[in-house]
Amino acid sequence: MPKKRKNSIKNKFSQFLFFGLLSFSSLLFLVSAFFYLTRLPNIAKILPAEETEFAAIVDTSAVPLPDSLSKFLGENILDLKWRLPYLGLATIDGEAVTIFKIKTRSAARKFLDSKLSADEKYTYEGGASCYASSHNTCFIFTGSLLVSSSNPEPLEKILNVKNGSASLNSSGRYQNVRARLPYRSQAFIYSDLIQSRTGLGQMLSESGSIDFTFMESFLHIFTDFGLTIQGDYAESFTAINKNSIQGAYYHPQKKYEARLLPWTSGEHEFEWGGTELADQIERMQEILDNENPLLSDLFKESVNTWIKDPSIFNDEFYFAWSKNNDFLLLLELENKDEIERTLEIFQDLEFKEVSKDIFIAASNPDDLQTTVSKIQARQDPRNLSTLEGILQGSNGMHSLSINFFDEGTILVTGGQKIFDDGRFTRYLIQFE
Repeated sequence: MPKKRKNSIKNKFSQFLFFGLLSFSSLLFLVSAFFYLTRLPNIAKILPAEETEFAAIVDTSAVPLPDSLSKFLGENILDLKWRLPYLGLATIDGEAVTIFKIKTRSAARKFLDSKLSADEKYTYEGGASCYASSHNTCFIFTGSLLVSSSNPEPLEKILNVKNGSASLNSSGRYQNVRARLPYRSQAFIYSDLIQSRTGLGQMLSESGSIDFTFMESFLHIFTDFGLTIQGDYAESFTAINKNSIQGAYYHPQKKYEARLLPWTSGEHEFEWGGTELADQIERMQEILDNENPLLSDLFKESVNTWIKDPSIFNDEFYFAWSKNNDFLLLLELENKDEIERTLEIFQDLEFKEVSKDIFIAASNPDDLQTTVSKIQARQDPRNLSTLEGILQGSNGMHSLSINFFDEGTILVTGGQKIFDDGRFTRYLIQFE
């Protein structure tokens, strides 16, 4: 091939390679920019690492606000023209703060100034501006965020972060939870369970249902919780204190295949399915023995009351219940010995039967017969197509139907994945 032609081909190839890489880089930049712009603002960068108990950020164009959070200085938050459609909430040492992503500081400041009463001036405390008399509100600006609170103290802690103190975003525990969940979502919620467990334990014990000592010990096992929401789906991760439990939380040995789920109706208000329950109970018993022997005894008593003999829950199980005390229980059994033992354990149940090595018990004869007929004929299975994304790769499932009075019913179905250091759950949220 002539040298001149070789050089021509070489030049064209070089041009093609250059413009090809340039186009690819431009495309990569646009994709990165899209995902960056559709991310929620990272409010963890301004929150203090040690004092933040709870933080949440929502896209208000996609997630409705409850009435209790819909007002700011007497105005509907959704009508405020100076804000972008993001709203953050946090608690710092028990003090609530509200965080706005703003378009311009001047527009936000003009709104704030308009709320001063005649002859009123701001007071200044710890770097925060506070209304002297007209409103119980203080505020600061940090970057493109406006942060308000009823007291200046939490705002001062945020300013300390701006001046170099450790932020929540720099916390390894926070990042462990955040990195397990999608960054592109309509809402993100985080709770430091170590910081908040005392207040939560006191709140529950004051309700009279749970002793504070037991609740505080139980919450000591779990360190952090995170939740994201995107459309009809939500994902959560609960981190485990591996130092406290002396090793892995639990490592599943069997795959959950939801073999019993097709023969259920899905009409109960609560459902729970899984496998290896006996081993999980045993592991939890070991953890609680180390944490609090009294709590361990209470847990063991509860297990004996409700499950009686956990050893028969080695394979897949399914339990469903409704508030009218309708229930359905299915257990996979491995051999004749397990069948006889299960029938003896549940001898007080009136409506029960064993079919194809599956123990079936129900609150009424109609539900029992319907379930037995489905199992025997392997016909008319439940449609699980909407749950495929939830069940795939999970170690168990649960669902809860929540009745919001006149607002209708929300059905939340979750599939759990158990890791050595925590529990991941993916939820499907359906409005009925």
